Amino acid sequence: MGASGITYSGLNALNINLGSGNDTFTVTGVNNPTITTINGNGGTNTAVLNFAGNYAAQNLTMLNFATGTLSVGGNLSGTINFSGTLTTVIITGSLTSTGVLNAGAINTMTVGVDLAGTLNITGTLGTLTVNGGTPGQIIAGDVHVITVLAGYGNTVLNVTENGIQREILATPTAGGTLANTIHFAF
Repeated sequence: MGASGITYSGLNALNINLGSGNDTFTVTGVNNPTITTINGNGGTNTAVLNFAGNYAAQNLTMLNFATGTLSVGGNLSGTINFSGTLTTVIITGSLTSTGVLNAGAINTMTVGVDLAGTLNITGTLGTLTVNGGTPGQIIAGDVHVITVLAGYGNTVLNVTENGIQREILATPTAGGTLANTIHFAF
């Protein structure tokens, strides 16, 4: 394919199969309604997922990639499936309530605003920093460090680690719903 890449539109599904060598594959955009699968096949493959703005694609699946990086220059409101280790994940906006990120492992992840969607890591979640709140769900086999700078709501954090659910809950003394103007850092 060289440096020119692939440009497409009007497809329900796009399947790309790479060769048996060690490949580096860069994705800078995905058509929102297209279900896209990229299979690295053999070799030790690396993916660079670099979306300049919001990512809202219905489904992007990266198979047989050992490592990769993910950068979203806005909100992640679609679905990304990555079978290997994402060494670095940066979402400058939110992982919205419709956003889903599934990965084998993540070394370092930063969310610029809220983590309101689902983060599902089968292996290790190394370091996660969320600059806003965490009304979403975090599922991982092993969690090292989670830092939340402005948690809010009654369920401030919901983490399931190795099948065991852990929550940080905040309830007003009079009961009811905690105002979103009250923030927690932990």
